[in-house]
Amino acid sequence: MTFTADSIRPNSISFRTAIRDLYQRVKIEVLGSDPAPWFEVDPAEIEIWAEGDESAFIDRKKLQERTTLVMQRGILLGEIRAHFSDTNETHDIPCWAWEKAERNEHVWFEGRLPLDVFLPEEWRRWSNHSVFLDQESFENWMDDQDLSDAGTLPELPGPIDFALKPASDSFRPLPNIPYVALSEALSWIAFDFALDKHELYQAICTHAFEEIDPQSILASAMEGLAQKGSDGSIAFRGKYMPEPSAREKTVRTEPIDPVRLHDYAQFDILYDALRYGTGSTRIADGNTVEVMFQEGLLDSYHSVVVCRADILQYFPANNEPSCEPIPTSSAERAPSVKAGRSPDDDLIIKKADEMHARGITGYDIAKMMRHEKGFENAGNVWVRELIKGRYKSGGRPIKNDA
Repeated sequence: MTFTADSIRPNSISFRTAIRDLYQRVKIEVLGSDPAPWFEVDPAEIEIWAEGDESAFIDRKKLQERTTLVMQRGILLGEIRAHFSDTNETHDIPCWAWEKAERNEHVWFEGRLPLDVFLPEEWRRWSNHSVFLDQESFENWMDDQDLSDAGTLPELPGPIDFALKPASDSFRPLPNIPYVALSEALSWIAFDFALDKHELYQAICTHAFEEIDPQSILASAMEGLAQKGSDGSIAFRGKYMPEPSAREKTVRTEPIDPVRLHDYAQFDILYDALRYGTGSTRIADGNTVEVMFQEGLLDSYHSVVVCRADILQYFPANNEPSCEPIPTSSAERAPSVKAGRSPDDDLIIKKADEMHARGITGYDIAKMMRHEKGFENAGNVWVRELIKGRYKSGGRPIKNDA
């Protein structure tokens, strides 16, 4: 992420300043009325932040909501044009890049726009850079608005240039280094798309994964990876942190004993960490991360990395068979061919229904089945054939008369 105080384009205004200016105008225009009757302020936020003046806090949050949507509407319609800037160059921001940005706090409170992590690589260069507007045209736009009229809010139009949005990438290999970050390993296993912790966190917060619950799929991937780590098949390294207050920079990276993976198998996205427990920490509404600390077990492993060659041996790509592991010094290598037979078909279908109930789609059920305990030898193609047409769009399995 890059913070830039000023744009190198003349006569520009920072996005943070622009949103504050618009807020003040909206405040004047809606004085004495409910700024956002469609919006309910979270009671938990009121309890924490109201500081004894609940009414003022609610008004402020509703004003922020209305101001955000007014600005977002203008951007999506092409009435407000924004650009990125660093110290050397600028780049116009297309309207399609703002879709769903109204719920991203980085935009409205920090003035930075995260871009879809699945966009082609040339766009990655600008993601999370500071945003600026042309000051004169923005002020003219505000003068032309009837800010007392909410119009169709909270509904927003689609971006006028949506047809120009480039196709998203569907595959990103693991970095070509001996050990890759835990977040990259898990996103590779889950989605065939290696994302570092910042990109993965951003993708979840901005709802970049369509129609699936990425956190459930990541939890399943973590379970499968931990199983292979605990039996010594996949090598892990990390920094052991005896308590949350420990300073990571003072700790050496060392191999993680496989037996530790029996207990420390919960992925913490903020630190590429392994904590006591299973699954993954959850990113809740508001971009907060819930960490399930076990009583008396506050230690963890930070900056965890995983042997790339080991990952590719047990979790090869589903749609890129040409991807080859690079040489590694990992001591113990397990057989490259899976041992054992696939579970019975009725067991596979039962497991598929269970995974579907957790929010995993049909395609990803076939892809992730082998990460479920006891289903390591369930082949993707056969699982896909068994469940083809089984799930209605409404979500319930279709019952077979047989």
